[in-house]
Amino acid sequence: MATNAILESAGAKSALLTNRGFKHVVEIGRQDVPRAENIYAYVKPRPPVPASRVFEIGGRLDAEGNEIEDLSEGDIEAAADRIRAIGVEA
Repeated sequence: MATNAILESAGAKSALLTNRGFKHVVEIGRQDVPRAENIYAYVKPRPPVPASRVFEIGGRLDAEGNEIEDLSEGDIEAAADRIRAIGVEA
């Protein structure tokens, strides 16, 4: 059901919080591009959350889980305010 909701854009109006500098990673989505088939016939699927509802926050861990940048409570509060203002449901 979850996969169908995503594919049909039938789920709740959602937002995404991500690390600063990674806002467009989901939209770029290069992990699965068909190469053996005709690349001109390939239609990239829409991202499950549009870039207008992706919010960047400070905070970063390295590959070993060590904190590189503190999680920014101010960024989280500001994002939460914007999310409420645009009526995000999830």
